[in-house]
Amino acid sequence: MSLGVKLKTIRDYFSKQINQILEVTENMFNSMKEEYKDIQDTLNSEENRKEYQRYISIMNQHQDSADGNSIYLSDKHQEIHDLLTKLNLSVPKLNHLLNMTLVYLIAHLEGFNNKFFSNLLYQKPELMKSNKRDFKYRGMDDLNKKLIQKFKISLNDEFEEWKGLREIYKRRNIIVHNRGLISKTYIKKMNLPPESLNKRLIIDMNYVSVAKNILHKYFLFIFEKIKEGFHLDTSVKRFAPFPPRFDKPMIVKKGKDEIFED
Repeated sequence: MSLGVKLKTIRDYFSKQINQILEVTENMFNSMKEEYKDIQDTLNSEENRKEYQRYISIMNQHQDSADGNSIYLSDKHQEIHDLLTKLNLSVPKLNHLLNMTLVYLIAHLEGFNNKFFSNLLYQKPELMKSNKRDFKYRGMDDLNKKLIQKFKISLNDEFEEWKGLREIYKRRNIIVHNRGLISKTYIKKMNLPPESLNKRLIIDMNYVSVAKNILHKYFLFIFEKIKEGFHLDTSVKRFAPFPPRFDKPMIVKKGKDEIFED
């Protein structure tokens, strides 16, 4: 397999993977939202509305009572209590789903960079100062610097989604290393006001969808720049020309062009 075809295969694989990640997340997100709506509809239904209000009144009275007092709930109020417990857990679950989706998407960004550039450097050893084939970087700014040095590719100047790519990567770091709370480093890198410190970053379904699209564009951009810079051939020959005599048997060998027996 030629280098061009191999790099194209890597691009296509990771593009497919992030599409599947988003599809799974959307399905789970919609299912969880539907469950949330069903619980609200049940609590506010004509059948349950009065008992729901009575439950709220009982719980408020209990909260205002002296510590240590026990409370008895009827079967109906226990059912309402269980529904409210599920309702209160729904939002944290949705947030966790979206946060972990972003983390998983960025893991595929790093996987793409490692696989793509390792294969490139393996077949282009003259690009390396040592025998190491790893392509390591510390964050998007360092990645941009290395791409400029080795391949004359400037994400900052040439990639239209550079700011978005940089932000989603740093947001992933906030989720993983700082419980989703804005840090001093994030404030400095993203040029935010000081009062943003320790505020929680919110991610919605649209943000995750945009993040996936940015990664997809990045995969395409890097592939096209490398293909152009190294004049790579990405075509695959699948059929040999017809032989002068059509009665000759054709032999197909796996992984190679079709050939004809002399």
